[in-house]
Amino acid sequence: METRIIYQYFGSEDSSDRDIVFFVPELPATIEARSQWCKSLAEAHRHNTHDHRRLNANLAVTAHGSLLQVYKGTTDELNNALYVTYALHQQDFEPQIRQRLPRNTDLKFIRCTRMLLSALTRTVFRATVKQALQRGIHQRIAALKTIDFGQVEATAKGYKPEDIRKLAAFQLGQTLALDTGIELYTKNRIALYYPQLSDYLQRKTPVQTHALNDMLVRFISRLEQRVPHMTTTEE
Repeated sequence: METRIIYQYFGSEDSSDRDIVFFVPELPATIEARSQWCKSLAEAHRHNTHDHRRLNANLAVTAHGSLLQVYKGTTDELNNALYVTYALHQQDFEPQIRQRLPRNTDLKFIRCTRMLLSALTRTVFRATVKQALQRGIHQRIAALKTIDFGQVEATAKGYKPEDIRKLAAFQLGQTLALDTGIELYTKNRIALYYPQLSDYLQRKTPVQTHALNDMLVRFISRLEQRVPHMTTTEE
């Protein structure tokens, strides 16, 4: 008899899509197998719940009330996001995460850098960011310095401009707050901490992009200050 897999919804309480983590006994050995299993679980969940919102699904392994391993993202961030936002959603299972993990701020800066560049690969910055993603942190910083969110227009496929701005605002706000010791895991909390990011987090359009560009400049400045002291600049 197949064991029912426990899952948890997490993240922003008013999101148009749903973030979900499936807790599994262990992760498959290959990325391809993990991806296929994650997709299969998400499709089965949609069928069983008749919820047709877009699912952002992930896999995780737990041990002693905290995450041990994750398919996507970083273990510390996902662990704490699950812990903090459990009560914001109607859940079908008891909480699996019973404690926070210490945050790795350097890793958050590195991951934020990659996510920002990756989100821009189908924009006018395509050539610059794709090249930077294949290189080291200094090339990635140089690429970030060329970004002007005011030049991000409709993409051929994938993210819309407002989706890119939302992702950037979320990641920049979350990372810069963590740099001050504050952990934020929903767009509403980020908007309270950085009101200038509110319109981007709500995907409002049209918008001026000065505030978002200013946050990017702040991020780059702090990243450049942190890099010389990092033990690694890779995820």
